[in-house]
Amino acid sequence: MTAGRPFVGPSGQLLDKTLRIAGLDRADGMAMNAVACRPPQGLGETQWTKALACCAPYREAALARTRGPVLALGGYALRATTGHTGIQSWYGYPIQGTGLLAGRPVFPALHQPSS
Repeated sequence: MTAGRPFVGPSGQLLDKTLRIAGLDRADGMAMNAVACRPPQGLGETQWTKALACCAPYREAALARTRGPVLALGGYALRATTGHTGIQSWYGYPIQGTGLLAGRPVFPALHQPSS
């Protein structure tokens, strides 16, 4: 069950802690998933590409409502917001967004923290 907003569990607590350390608040930008649903485990590249395309209108509407930086959580969010692939190569480095995000920074981050 969700609480009607993203990142409310342990990942949300980590996000809030990280933002506080950086002197930011969730309202200063946007953190969202690249797809609006929770696809089943083990999707192939073709299925992910279809899921990203299916969720594009939702994602673009949400991105149009914010003006600040975007936290791209995971490789698919990185690809959807910047066109770049390879989250490990970009993790920790701000990238200029594309499309609706042109001129705005996108901060790539791993989707789930390592334990």
